[in-house]
Amino acid sequence: MGDAYECEDLSRRRSGVLLGLLGLLVLLGLVYGPALVSRGPWNPDEPRYCEVAREMAVTGEVLVPHLNGEVYGEKPPLFFALAAAAGRATGSYVLGGRLVSLLAVMLVCAVLVALGRTLFGEARTGLLAAALYATSLLPLLDGQRAALDPLLAALVLVAVWALLEVRRRGCLWVRLGLAGLGGIALGGAVLTKGPVGVLAAVLGVLALGWAGAGVAWLALGGALALAAGIGLGWLWAAAQHAGAWYWDRMLWEQTAGRAVESWSHRQPVYYYLLQLPWGAAPWIALLPAAVVALGGRGPASGGASGAGAPGEPSPAGAGRRAAWGLFLWAAAGLLIMSAVSGKRASYLLPYYPALALVLAWAVRAGALACPRWWGRGMLALLVAAVGIAGAALLVLPGLHALLHESGRLPAVARLVASHLPAFWSPAALGGGASLLALAWAAARALRAGRPAAVVLCTAAAVALGSALAHATIVPALDPLRSFEPFAREVAARWERSEPLVLLHDEADGRLNFYLGTLHHEVVLPEALQARLEQPDRLWVVGRRGHLQDVPPPVRARLQELYARAVGSKEYVLLREEVR
Repeated sequence: MGDAYECEDLSRRRSGVLLGLLGLLVLLGLVYGPALVSRGPWNPDEPRYCEVAREMAVTGEVLVPHLNGEVYGEKPPLFFALAAAAGRATGSYVLGGRLVSLLAVMLVCAVLVALGRTLFGEARTGLLAAALYATSLLPLLDGQRAALDPLLAALVLVAVWALLEVRRRGCLWVRLGLAGLGGIALGGAVLTKGPVGVLAAVLGVLALGWAGAGVAWLALGGALALAAGIGLGWLWAAAQHAGAWYWDRMLWEQTAGRAVESWSHRQPVYYYLLQLPWGAAPWIALLPAAVVALGGRGPASGGASGAGAPGEPSPAGAGRRAAWGLFLWAAAGLLIMSAVSGKRASYLLPYYPALALVLAWAVRAGALACPRWWGRGMLALLVAAVGIAGAALLVLPGLHALLHESGRLPAVARLVASHLPAFWSPAALGGGASLLALAWAAARALRAGRPAAVVLCTAAAVALGSALAHATIVPALDPLRSFEPFAREVAARWERSEPLVLLHDEADGRLNFYLGTLHHEVVLPEALQARLEQPDRLWVVGRRGHLQDVPPPVRARLQELYARAVGSKEYVLLREEVR
């Protein structure tokens, strides 16, 4: 009889995990599917990365990335090679680059499920962590565009999981395979963004090893050696191709140089403390309860009040030490990256999976069920936010019509509204009603003391909101943010038999991407006069602000043919007057 109950319980848990995986796939489809095709590449990095991938595919140069026909000495080649392959397969390098990011997010989610089982003895914590990661604002935004950081985060997490699993396996060949997988993942991280990925992975292995998972030192050393061999082997071959300067550029300037004194993205030491609240939104609201639970206070210190379903192992108790390891991993990454001179919000992305697992543990361990402001109060804020968003969507069409008829609609809003699809108003009403329904379901779950259900309803609301935005507002913003309309006009007016140069490198890569060209000469304002003395009639593309640096006599020789604002900057096409 007992065996029958155990089999029924095991079957129920497996069905729950399969249902959770299916729900996770639906969530990923809503969040990331529409973003693949809803807009063109937007500044600052996406157009450049797509062009690097295109030039790699066109020229066949996979060892060293190129931009505007010149060696691109900013990033290693792995992301661009993958995006080039995906771009050739799909016929679009924008879609190809975004597919790489999407697959990286999916890989992070899969490893989070596996890591949840490794650290907490059950898969549901990992499933919940995957939902939290996929719907956090920074992973969401980075995963919806062609970017390097989602791939880096995936490779770091694979390396950490593989090196932790080494100690749990008895077969020598399996352990060797896992250590090799860890080394290959670390090597891939080096080929994506340099040694910063190795640092993130080593911090994770050491923190979780301290937390009880243990450290397989021989496997870690072998993986680091393999990663060093992959990275240095590529760099040696690339330097033979590009020149000795490339070795110094990638090995020193882009690593130690940026850490000590960055020439770009220089930010104060507290920068990430300001970035983390929005980057981890909306789930940052759960962090106070998680910190309290880590300290041993609240329901997580004993049983799992509001934890898993009956018969499931609770992630509380022994799981707290693993959660501490994850928290220390994320905190150490935050501190170290804060000490680095160059900072961007995306640089913290490899540490977001650890944060997602900590928050998922807190939810599953019942930390959010305690009647304190940092528990139920934070969940109530999430429910209220979903309800307010739903109500706002319901009144938005009527408010828009009222302001439009009264003539009080701001000019920018009128411009965006003119590009909205015809179905935007019904979509807003349907989306608002759906969000209100999710808020109602979340409120019921909150009253019933089911924090995981509240979180899942909120995650579904984020996914629905993202899909709705990419079906309506994002395509409407695209003509205002994309470089494509300007490039289209350049292509229609420019006589390709005559040279076209770039004033500064502001349009470097973006113009090439839309014109299908591989190289345009870049000219500084002070050198433009000498360039005009050459016999061919010259065409110039530049930013309006850079024209102020062109001497008036030289500027008088150029006729302005077209100008268009792209975001907050205005670009102009000029042609040399016939002499």
